[in-house]
Amino acid sequence: MKAYILEVIAIEQTGVKSKTSLKTTITIPPELQAAFDSNTSLKTAFEKLSIGKKREYCQYISEAKRASTKISRLEKITPMILALKGLYDKYRKS
Repeated sequence: MKAYILEVIAIEQTGVKSKTSLKTTITIPPELQAAFDSNTSLKTAFEKLSIGKKREYCQYISEAKRASTKISRLEKITPMILALKGLYDKYRKS
């Protein structure tokens, strides 16, 4: 057990990043970025959301294939973001 603890300490001292830190990056779709550029309150509200909720919204828009679908989805989620709600909050237990 002592050898394992010493190994963990050595890894921490080297500064190696864990795999979980890679999951915190999200790619914002261009449609959502354009909405942020035109509406600063939307961007501010989006930044207050948790990383999981941000990822849900970005994935929701990115999965749409047609541009019209992306726009309609963006119109749907804008009030939800401003209310600081997640995309699937209504399905989660409180």
